[in-house]
Amino acid sequence: MTYFKTISFWNKLNHSVQLFGTGSQVALVAAEASPIWNYIAAGATTTAMLLTIWAADENKNGIVDAFENAITEKTEP
Repeated sequence: MTYFKTISFWNKLNHSVQLFGTGSQVALVAAEASPIWNYIAAGATTTAMLLTIWAADENKNGIVDAFENAITEKTEP
């Protein structure tokens, strides 16, 4: 489960989805395919864009910031 916390996993997933979305869009336009396929390719591209926002590593430690405990609170008795 810790593999999902690393930024390299999310970068690989992002690049894979981008490849599908962008490459498919070009092929679909060239083949004059049904509009539903264009929507699917657009959805893949949008998903890749959202992954870059959600899976950010601002402090460059190799772990996605969403999986880190950035704020630690002290509880006083």
